[in-house]
Amino acid sequence: MQSIDKRAALALGHLLCFFALLFASGDIWPVFNLGFTFRFAQLCILLSVALLPAATGSGVRLFPGWYFLCLFVLWITVCLPFSLYLERSLGYVFWAIADVLAIFIFVQYFKTESALLKLIRFFLFCFTAVAAFGLLQFILGVLGVDILITQWWIPHRLPRINGLSYEPSYFSTYLLPGWVFSVYLLEKGATTPRRVHLWICAMTTTVALLLCSSRMGWLMILLWLVSRMVAFLYRMGIRGTARWRTIIAGLLVPLVLAAGVGLATVSWRNLLDLVENFSFLTNGLGIAGGSSHSSEGRTSDLGTTWQAFLNYPITGTGIGAVPVDIASQHGSVVVSLESAKNYEGISVFVEILASTGLIGGALLAAFAVSVASKCIVKMHTFDTWRRLVLRSLCWSILWLLLVLQFNQNFLRIYVFLDLAVLICCLTAAASSNCEMLGEAGSKPPKSGIVGVTTG
Repeated sequence: MQSIDKRAALALGHLLCFFALLFASGDIWPVFNLGFTFRFAQLCILLSVALLPAATGSGVRLFPGWYFLCLFVLWITVCLPFSLYLERSLGYVFWAIADVLAIFIFVQYFKTESALLKLIRFFLFCFTAVAAFGLLQFILGVLGVDILITQWWIPHRLPRINGLSYEPSYFSTYLLPGWVFSVYLLEKGATTPRRVHLWICAMTTTVALLLCSSRMGWLMILLWLVSRMVAFLYRMGIRGTARWRTIIAGLLVPLVLAAGVGLATVSWRNLLDLVENFSFLTNGLGIAGGSSHSSEGRTSDLGTTWQAFLNYPITGTGIGAVPVDIASQHGSVVVSLESAKNYEGISVFVEILASTGLIGGALLAAFAVSVASKCIVKMHTFDTWRRLVLRSLCWSILWLLLVLQFNQNFLRIYVFLDLAVLICCLTAAASSNCEMLGEAGSKPPKSGIVGVTTG
């Protein structure tokens, strides 16, 4: 009877973790307003904590850099009396605790290789499901049906996809790791997870990222494609296996770009007319005489966020309190949680320094180094399928961190859930060496890799 109870608790714990992944981007739904926004994913994490003793017993598995994260939470808690906005900082401290718990809980619930494979499959499914919802949101919006749409290019005619997020840029930031994860595995010929699932995820997220009209999302896709092309040409050159057609293709790329620039120079008037017809795509960039509020605003926000750090280099402004200092730089004041959103910082790395000071920044940097060093050490000890999945997760996190340099709030729960999946890939024991309740005798997947290359 006890075994059945443990099996049921473990299954429920897995389900709660899966729901946390599925609704990780839920900024506007499903949420609860308790003075600050309390997300459904956070509730799932807290409930899974309560189930942990019944599901996994008394043993606790730690993860790389856990002590740095715990010290970080302790640091921001100790610094609460120095916060410029105590009420907001209290909410952010709660978010930080939930984020750290997310990593801890996932490591406890997904201890074996078979459990890891189950997690990876659902990880892939979540991105596909959220992207599919975004596409449904777009189609219904064009038809005049508004489902959680927060922004429109053409009011009630052409929506900007935001999914469950506050806005399209948040939506694209959430989807980007899933897109990188699937296209990288497809590029490497992986068959674990199944290729049909990888193709569905890649195609769905690609269309959603394009239609959400987040220019930063488009830029990150372009950057990925260029980086993979450079990596491919580099590998071919190093191995000496590049064929003439590969070399010609590599040379044609800059030639085509140069021809495009030349054509644009000659036909600039026609191009301006074209831009004017699609001006909704360039709003805020200062193109063709238009307003540059978006591009200039990002530059200005970066400067004010850095100045906030210089004003409070040791303790920071208090986590979540950066808007108070930024508002004062503009000769204004923050009077409510809502008004604070008008003075958010930018670039999560600078935001970390501004809100938690040098000590908080150093603790998070130490955590990142711990995880990265563990990835380097363990990478070559895994089976082929798991090594490739780990590489794809590393690329996903890297691209997520890149795009977050143009956004704010490093405590978004999906950032830590993505990290949790990566850390589970590092810490899960091989099924042949470890048995877990309900998974005894399970076998790791076959290598399932065709034509694997590194990079």
